[in-house]
Amino acid sequence: MNMKNACRMAVAGLLVTMAGTAMAEDQWALGTSSVGSGPYRWGAAVAEVVNPHLENIKIRPQGTGGFNENILLLSGGEIPLAFGEASTAAAAYKGLPPFDPIEGGVKNLRWVTTAIIGVGHCFARADSGIASIEDVKGHPWNLNVQSSATRGVNDRIIAAAGLSNDDFKPFELSTGEVFDAMQNGIVDGSCNILNIGNAKLLSLATSTEFKLIPVDGDLYAKFSDSMLRGTVPVTIPAGTYPNQDEDIQTFGLVTPILTHAEVDEDQIYAFTKAFWENLDDIKKEPAFSSLEFTAELARGGGTVPVHPGAERYYGETLGN
Repeated sequence: MNMKNACRMAVAGLLVTMAGTAMAEDQWALGTSSVGSGPYRWGAAVAEVVNPHLENIKIRPQGTGGFNENILLLSGGEIPLAFGEASTAAAAYKGLPPFDPIEGGVKNLRWVTTAIIGVGHCFARADSGIASIEDVKGHPWNLNVQSSATRGVNDRIIAAAGLSNDDFKPFELSTGEVFDAMQNGIVDGSCNILNIGNAKLLSLATSTEFKLIPVDGDLYAKFSDSMLRGTVPVTIPAGTYPNQDEDIQTFGLVTPILTHAEVDEDQIYAFTKAFWENLDDIKKEPAFSSLEFTAELARGGGTVPVHPGAERYYGETLGN
């Protein structure tokens, strides 16, 4: 089933329960992704740190089908908070694919804060001869599983390079599967969202020599446009991985915590305050490894409207 049809089915199901029941005021679900995934661990890290600083609400991570489903759960008032991805949020708000079945877009979607910036790692076996995304032509290349945020990223990178899936041998492996597939020569490369100095990528280097592929220049500009400006340029410093002798220019994927317009302003203010005033402790949690990001980036750059409760906190700390 393609993403568009899956989205239509999910929307139809949610419309039946749109009245939904909100979480009890003292127990707030934070939508993540599958249990055990990176986003789920992020949610656990946030809850662990902010809960002692919240008086009337407590956060708990909730396993979901991923960022696209999180948007739909928020739109129906099924959950009050969720991790998302900036370009996905923008597409949902504007009613662009795969959210076009929602007439007028998800207009009750609201931004709380940028939470983490995942770093794009495009990497290829050193013996493949791939030195750029354009070189993927004719090779077995992983796009990640259908309906995942990473798949959407890969599709846009491929398109920005002027390629189609007919130009290479596409594979649909999850991030967890791709390292073994690279080692065994099943695929020649992949683009995935990882932390800088990722342990699994470092482990791969002990058995399989690979090189990082840049996403820069015109390629980055076209890709960033297609991502509705939900990315920032990032440098992976030379020496981060074995045989990496120079800096690699790539992209950072802006991952926010989102909410919906009807959530209480004072409670979102309290959550935003607890998040930002304890961000250093959140970043100490191993699962929450992230690039540093500015407080100004916290507002999301106009991707979707900022919730009034979050905006009140930013107004106090950043000014207008």
